Amino acid sequence: MKKYPKWLFVCIFLFSFLLVISLFQAEPKAAQLSPRTFHPVEIHTVYDTSVFVLGNAAPNSIVTIQTSYRSYRARTSNTGYYGITLDQKERVNAKITVACDSVWYRTSTTYVKKDLNPLKKPYIQPVTNEDLVVRGRAGNASHEQFKIDGDFYWGFPNKDGDFTIQLNKKYRVGSNIEVAGQNETRMTAFEQSKVIKKETLVAPTLSVITDKDTTIDGIAPDAEVVYVTIEGAVYQALPNASTGCFSYPIK
Repeated sequence: MKKYPKWLFVCIFLFSFLLVISLFQAEPKAAQLSPRTFHPVEIHTVYDTSVFVLGNAAPNSIVTIQTSYRSYRARTSNTGYYGITLDQKERVNAKITVACDSVWYRTSTTYVKKDLNPLKKPYIQPVTNEDLVVRGRAGNASHEQFKIDGDFYWGFPNKDGDFTIQLNKKYRVGSNIEVAGQNETRMTAFEQSKVIKKETLVAPTLSVITDKDTTIDGIAPDAEVVYVTIEGAVYQALPNASTGCFSYPIK
């Protein structure tokens, strides 16, 4: 039987001893965690004339909006956009807090400001079932959001506030129309109307107006609604159903 030198056994013993010690002292490798994405919660400026709270948060998440009067919940879109309609307009300096229940729970707070340049209600010309173009006036909005039976369109006014929207199809009589003026931080309430049947209307006649008159008077025999424009502002007057006469007070 072949004999091995003693130093070889000593070396094997020391190597084994050091290996065992190193295994016990080695720290377990930290688990690889997927990085968490930070999504800041943003609230667009809220004014005392605002009818919406708009902003951005984590995509496809739930946001809770707490105002002076109540709490709201909304789901964000694929891009993180959210918006809720206020039951009541908030007073100046009221606090509004938005919390997003996403990967990280974050909140953001803003205070209601005094609106020194409120958005004016948009106006659209009556839309008929034969129209493929819609025209109107957006007041001081930078653009308007236009919706017919769930189809969205966007219009961008010129320097005078007039806009034209190209429709991609004709809509049936009675289709719901909604239009709201909007800019980067604000949005008006949706004005509602309906698609009407195209008819040939007799042009309305207008009485002579003097500087002492307190009303604008005229006759619109076939019209259901008369639109009166005074220095760029558009108003509605309802003709008498039997005579067609209408009157609108001058403010």
